[in-house]
Amino acid sequence: MFSPLILESMGYHWVTRAPLTYNRDTEVIIVPENFSTDLASVPKALWAVMPPFGNHTKAAVLHDYLYGKAMRPRKDCDKIFLEAMAAMGVSKTRRYLMYWAVRAFGSKAY
Repeated sequence: MFSPLILESMGYHWVTRAPLTYNRDTEVIIVPENFSTDLASVPKALWAVMPPFGNHTKAAVLHDYLYGKAMRPRKDCDKIFLEAMAAMGVSKTRRYLMYWAVRAFGSKAY
């Protein structure tokens, strides 16, 4: 489960203003304070259908952090993203759409 997410808007980017903690069964991942994120990296033309924020926001910030630090293989980062979205109650359809989008297009950001 996640700790509360505190963000400050910087235009199209956001900055964490407190650490974001994600407790998995096997580990704790901490996104540090002052981490910059664009939330879910969705092209602006698709925001009406898939906004960059919502109940998937914490998972998106976590995913950006994992990609940015290259702490583990890309495929593992994407699996954690999928798991975290499930933990946040993101619908199965939406979480798999977002998961497959990062699998298909995320290599550019990794």
